[in-house]
Amino acid sequence: CKDASITEAPRPFHEPKLEDLGKKPYTPPKQVLLWPSTPVLGPWIVPHKDQVAVFTGDGSKWSYHDGTKWSAPQPGAKIGGLLTVTVLGGDHFFLCRGGGYHNLGTEMLNDLVVADRRDGKWHVETLDKEKKIASAIITASGDAVYCFYVKKAGDEKEPVYEVRYRRFNGGTWEPSVKLATEERRVNHLAAPQICPPSYAAIFWDQHFRSRADPSEVKFVRVPNRNKQ
Repeated sequence: CKDASITEAPRPFHEPKLEDLGKKPYTPPKQVLLWPSTPVLGPWIVPHKDQVAVFTGDGSKWSYHDGTKWSAPQPGAKIGGLLTVTVLGGDHFFLCRGGGYHNLGTEMLNDLVVADRRDGKWHVETLDKEKKIASAIITASGDAVYCFYVKKAGDEKEPVYEVRYRRFNGGTWEPSVKLATEERRVNHLAAPQICPPSYAAIFWDQHFRSRADPSEVKFVRVPNRNKQ
């Protein structure tokens, strides 16, 4: 907080020392400046035109800021799961549903589901219906969108995990491309919400089985073919 009794600008933050907090009596500022804030309907924030938009955790609603105030909730695409969001051209939204693990580490595999908002309407597509998707994340690069995902393959006793992507360009999703095959379970995917125009970047790490068994973090840069 900032002490409102201090008149010079910029006001410094009030930063009491730890040893002062234990002394009695400790006197905090009589008046403090509250940072302005407004509750929003969801945790996922994405650029929208010259401002920003937010989405609920399942994609069912979204709202945008016009520079002065937040809009009323708008209908979204309820695809659920561990949602990620990106945007093309300032107003073409894309959502992706990922998989994950519950607290005990058991896999929660899903279909690969994406949605995008074109001409004011939401379009939902299931890109993979085998319920083998362990994780997914979506990112934009130039005029294309990349949906990276991990697909569990092989037999149940000795599974492998394929790191793949689908590319959206020209209004359609292109066929799946395999980037890597991991014998160990992939723990997490990470990507910028918006990548540079010339490439899309994806990071992943291996499942950490114990402190004595270190994992690896890997990275691939996928060229955006329309932006050489």
